[in-house]
Amino acid sequence: MNRRLFISLSGLGITAIGVSFTGLLDFDLSRESFCAKPDFLSRLSNDEALRSVGKEFLKLYPAEGSSAGLMTELYGGPLKTDVLPRKDVRSIQKRLKNLIRNDFITGKTLILNGWVLSLTEARQCALFAILNS
Repeated sequence: MNRRLFISLSGLGITAIGVSFTGLLDFDLSRESFCAKPDFLSRLSNDEALRSVGKEFLKLYPAEGSSAGLMTELYGGPLKTDVLPRKDVRSIQKRLKNLIRNDFITGKTLILNGWVLSLTEARQCALFAILNS
């Protein structure tokens, strides 16, 4: 193996490890990322797509058009992310993942803007659209 190829492959490997490790440490408690963005979908698309999905959901379900109502559905009530202990954040994230999994198991899914989403993910997109309009 020549030196140039070795250096290129080493750099690529370090970058790959760094990107995956950064994802493990990503712990942003901002309203945008923690409260509203569906974790999996936000990794696949940009903020504008999330807002678009959220707006589409709100058109179909106008009764769910308030941030307070959506936060109650998603989190059991309003959240103050700036004062939540890390343990509580992890607990909420785990709860959301379970809700999403159960939505798919029980058939609570929607097709919005070409995405097959759980009801929980669609509500998160709607909340994101409301908070970031």
